[in-house]
Amino acid sequence: MNHFFVNKEELRSVILEIMDSRQLMRPRLVYGIKGLAGLLNISIPKAQNLKNSGTLDDAMYQIGRKLAFDADKVLALQKVIPND
Repeated sequence: MNHFFVNKEELRSVILEIMDSRQLMRPRLVYGIKGLAGLLNISIPKAQNLKNSGTLDDAMYQIGRKLAFDADKVLALQKVIPND
């Protein structure tokens, strides 16, 4: 049986690397219509109209009454949707 030993600093390095990789997998979220408006630098009514249009459905999450948007998906969807 082979034994593998690591010192404290190597273990710390491995743990930080794992934590960084998990952080990359989490979406960056903005909450609510105000958060969406702030992300896109638009007015709150325009953000509400954009949400109601359905174009952001793939980037939107709703849990109970809480509304959240995946910021990266919203920005990606906005690049392919022409501005009106």
